[in-house]
Amino acid sequence: MLLRQGKVDGELFRIPDYKNTIGNTAIMVPEPIIEGYGLLVAVSQDVLDENPADIQGMAVGRGVVWQNHVSLPSSGVSEVGDYEALMTMLRTGRVSAVLIDNVNFALLRTPEESLFAKRVTPKLQAHLFLHASQASLLPEIDTAIRVWKEKHAPTQGDY
Repeated sequence: MLLRQGKVDGELFRIPDYKNTIGNTAIMVPEPIIEGYGLLVAVSQDVLDENPADIQGMAVGRGVVWQNHVSLPSSGVSEVGDYEALMTMLRTGRVSAVLIDNVNFALLRTPEESLFAKRVTPKLQAHLFLHASQASLLPEIDTAIRVWKEKHAPTQGDY
């Protein structure tokens, strides 16, 4: 981990549980960057009605901690490096369903697509975690995030 090694000053879009992974190496900026939900998305409502343990070919975005909290099938899980690739895999039928947050889903879904979504997490918050050596910047960064959100927060589709 680059943050733990001190090679980066922070990591974006981590849920508060990330503290359990990173320990005292980093501190969480209190103001969340975004809030949203984890979604299970499929091209068929039938897939969403199935028990998640029975869904084959589910893809899980790598490095997104919230997805570890969703009950996944014991086999057929693919980790994918980014959400655009994940959505391409869904569109081309390479996977039956994907786990994606509602903010990225709203940004990547095209208007003509007929996709079905089901919430699979309670509301989650994504934060910036700063390396502990940058703790003095915490108040300024917290304020900057608040100001940015008032002007530029992304639309968060409600599912």
